[in-house]
Amino acid sequence: GPKTPLRAIMGTTANAYLNEVTTLLGAGIRAPFGGDRAILKASAASTKAMFELIPEAFKIFKTNLDSYFSGNVTSIKSRYSTYTKSDESWDLLGEWSERNGTAGEKAAYYAANTARKLNDSKYLTYSARVMGATDDSFRWLLSRARSRKKAMLSVMSENPGIEVTPEMLKKAEDLEFARLHDAEGNIDITKDAFLERNYREVTLTTELQGFSKGLDELMNRYPLTKPFFLFARTGINGLRLSVKNLPLVGAVVNESREILAASSKALQEGGLLKYGIETAEDLASAKNMILGRQAIGAAVVSVAAHKYLSGGLTGNGPADASMRKMWMEAGWSPRSINIGGTWVSYDSFEPFNLVLAN
Repeated sequence: GPKTPLRAIMGTTANAYLNEVTTLLGAGIRAPFGGDRAILKASAASTKAMFELIPEAFKIFKTNLDSYFSGNVTSIKSRYSTYTKSDESWDLLGEWSERNGTAGEKAAYYAANTARKLNDSKYLTYSARVMGATDDSFRWLLSRARSRKKAMLSVMSENPGIEVTPEMLKKAEDLEFARLHDAEGNIDITKDAFLERNYREVTLTTELQGFSKGLDELMNRYPLTKPFFLFARTGINGLRLSVKNLPLVGAVVNESREILAASSKALQEGGLLKYGIETAEDLASAKNMILGRQAIGAAVVSVAAHKYLSGGLTGNGPADASMRKMWMEAGWSPRSINIGGTWVSYDSFEPFNLVLAN
């Protein structure tokens, strides 16, 4: 439905920009207490790039969208759709039925194939096409911001004490951005582990691990159960990101604890590679992001508490369905916040909707 790509765009945008802002905030908090000022300047340059590149990002999105709507849906690779072996098998089945099938088998294949073709139309697959264009646009945007950050660090390390000019920074940024491209000129985020980790996190496409991975594999193994567990990876990653932004709770999850306690020894032994951290600068940025998330999370909780106490914030309401329905008929709005006298739903206010609802 229309809500899926719209919420995905809003969520990805919020997550991407929030990561940059929290990293900058964390670097600013740590700077007076012995934090690396070079990291602070690089984080400021990266955050500035994210906002400066908005007009160009819209152009990239429009170009990608036009490309996807003019192409075949099977070529689209987004967080929700891929061309699988099952699709290839279906095409082979069609060739077999044409050559060897009976009249009944051909009729059955034609009927089923008509339904599949409808899912390939531009109008019925607009969601996958919009999602594909969104993912590609953010891959470009995050790559440019990452290149700006690495360029700033590179220029400052090679020229200690020098004033970095826009020309110097632009030249170094172009070199860093070029390194992220493959032989065919396409952006390859796997060349930068920290960038790939950030991209997977903001687009909610991080691979599942442990219990959630096993549950996803179980649901996909039995088709009858799949409708009850759609897009598991997206939902679980969204929940995980919301938890990371919770004050106190976000600081004690395994990933945050390992990063905050990590030293240069852990970095050298490769113990942080699973988090995309390969250099001391990446480790400092990761620690800054966690600290920034805690600061913003605490601020959101403080505002939410004030709103709730003043009657300007609602949650899920009573567990009894009939009582909740009676409340809603009386004008009560679930999971909403009062802004200027108007009740607004905060369900799309990711990743803080979980904080506000609880």
